[in-house]
Amino acid sequence: MSKPLDYLIVGLGIAGISICEELQARKLSFKVFNTYSKCATAVSGGILNPTVLKWFTTPPHTEKFYPKALDFYASLQNKLKGNSFYCQKPIYRIFASYQEQNNWMAASDKVKMKAYLNPDIVSNGNPNINAPYGMGIINQTAQIDIQTLIDQYVSELRKLGCYHDVRFLYDQLRLTHDTFEYKGITAKHIVFCEGISVLNNPFFKDIALKPGKGEYLIVHAPDLKATGILKGKRYLIPLGADTYKVGATFGDESDGLDWEPSDKAFEILKSDIEEMIACAFTIEHHFAGIRPLTPDNKPILKQHSAHPRMACFNGLGMRGLTTAPYYAGVLIDCLESANAIPTV
Repeated sequence: MSKPLDYLIVGLGIAGISICEELQARKLSFKVFNTYSKCATAVSGGILNPTVLKWFTTPPHTEKFYPKALDFYASLQNKLKGNSFYCQKPIYRIFASYQEQNNWMAASDKVKMKAYLNPDIVSNGNPNINAPYGMGIINQTAQIDIQTLIDQYVSELRKLGCYHDVRFLYDQLRLTHDTFEYKGITAKHIVFCEGISVLNNPFFKDIALKPGKGEYLIVHAPDLKATGILKGKRYLIPLGADTYKVGATFGDESDGLDWEPSDKAFEILKSDIEEMIACAFTIEHHFAGIRPLTPDNKPILKQHSAHPRMACFNGLGMRGLTTAPYYAGVLIDCLESANAIPTV
C-alpha cells in the first residue's frame, strides 16, 4: 500500500493557493481537487491596499498581514516565471471635498498611517478625471491579475501531478481513525477551501457564512489614459489597452444572491463611472461574484468536531488577498502540531 499523502485540498481560490504554498514550503505532499469554474477570487478587483480609504485608517492587524502578503505575491511571481500578474502600482484617492483633504492630511500624520498615506495633495493634471479637490497617493499598494495567477498556478500544479480538475464528491470521501480516502487516494489531512460552495459541504453545516454579491464592469475608455488605480466612489483599475475594471458593488446595491449580474448594479456602476471620469467610454463586460463573508468579518479556520484532521479555511471576504497567506500558516501550524486553532 502506498504511503498516504499529507493533505488533500478542495478548492483553489486564494485560500487554496495559500495552503498549497504553505505545504510546499514545509515539503508536505498534497493533491488538489478543483472544478476550475466559479471562484470569488478570480472575479475580484485584485488590489492590495493596506488602508480603509473611506475612513483613512488601516484594518485591524495590518502590520501582521500586509508585509507577508506583499512578499507572498512577489515570491509567487518569481516562482511561476510566466506572464506578469503582480506589479506595484499606486492608488490615487479622489477627494470629494476640502474636508476630505484635511482629514487625509491629519490621518497621514498618525503613526500607523505614515508608511501608507503620502501627506501631499496631488493636483489633477488629467482633464478626463473628475478630481477638482485633488487626490492623495497611497503607498505600498499593488495590483494582481487574479485570473493569470490562477491559470499559472494550475499549470504548475499540473506539472507536479497534484491537480485534479474534477468536482469533489463528498459522499465518496471515506474517513478512518487517522486517514481520509478519496477515489483511491489516501491522505492524513483534508482542508476545504471552497469559498461560498462550502454551504453545500455536509461536513461543515454549522459555519456562519453568508454570501455577499459583488459586481464589476469592464469599460473601454481610450481617452482616459490613467496609469494608476483610481479610487472615487468605486475603484477604476487599469487593465491595459485602454480598458479598466470598475467596481465593486456591495450589499443591497446588487439584486439576487446568484452569479448573474443585475440591472440594478449595472446602473449604479455606470452612474459612478460618469461621476469619476469626463470622457467617453463603452461598457464591454458586466459580471458578478459571490464573496464568502462572515458576520464578524473574521475568517473561518475550523476543525471538524469529530475529525480534527479535517479543516475548513473560508470566510476571507473582501480582504482575502491580504489575509490568506498569513492565516494559511496559522492553520497548517495547528494541523501539523495537533494543537487547537486559536481564535482569530
